[in-house]
Amino acid sequence: RLFGLSSVCRQGLSDYLKEECDLAELIYKTSVEKLSILVSGEPPVNPAELLSSERMSKMVAELAGSYTDRFIIFDTPPYQIASESNVLAKEVDGVVLVVGYGKSDKSQVKNMVELIGPEKIIGVVFNGMRSSYLHRKVFSSYDSYGDYYAVDGIDR
Repeated sequence: RLFGLSSVCRQGLSDYLKEECDLAELIYKTSVEKLSILVSGEPPVNPAELLSSERMSKMVAELAGSYTDRFIIFDTPPYQIASESNVLAKEVDGVVLVVGYGKSDKSQVKNMVELIGPEKIIGVVFNGMRSSYLHRKVFSSYDSYGDYYAVDGIDR
C-alpha cells in the first residue's frame, strides 16, 4: 500500500514459483529510482517447499545477474516462527536480522546467528526500543533533531 501497488499487484512470488506466470510480469516499478517490488502473492499452503525449489534458486540467480547495480531484499516472517525464513536464508548472500526490543533475548539472537551461520549475517537492526526517562535526559543534548525520529515514545 505504501507504494500504491495494492490494487495493481494481484499476483506475486508464490504465483511465479507455482509456474503460473512470468517473472517480468510481476516486478513493479515504484516512483523511487531503482526500487522495484515483487510482492508475495497469495499465501501458499507450502511456502517452505516453494522457497526451497529449483525455480526459486534460478530466480535468485536471475535477479542477481540482471540487477548487478542493486540490492535484492527479501522480507520474511520472523525467523523463529517461519520455516520459510530459514529456507530463504540458505539461498541469499547475506542476512540482516531485525531484532524487536523485548521480543528476543540474547540467547535467541545467538541461536539465530548460529542457525543461519555467522558468515551470512551482514547486520543487525534493533528496533522498537522505548526510550527511558534517564536516556532522554542524558542524550537529548546530543540529539540535534529532537524527537523527530521518535513516535509514541518509540525510537525509530
